[in-house]
Amino acid sequence: MEYRTERQFIEIMDSAENGQFKQAAEQAEEAGFFAVDLLKHFYNTNSIYNIDDLVYIAEMAQELRNT
Repeated sequence: MEYRTERQFIEIMDSAENGQFKQAAEQAEEAGFFAVDLLKHFYNTNSIYNIDDLVYIAEMAQELRNT
């Protein structure tokens, strides 16, 4: 499996855009995304996504790692 790809980032953010934050966090955790990785893709792709959603996903993914 590839980790932290642009395609995975887009899938994660699309899930969030559709209101599926739990799914987005699970995808981020599974693909190995940490906050810095999400931010890198956010800025490198001239993202149309909401940065607040990105922060929420990063926090939720970290909570999943801690359980």
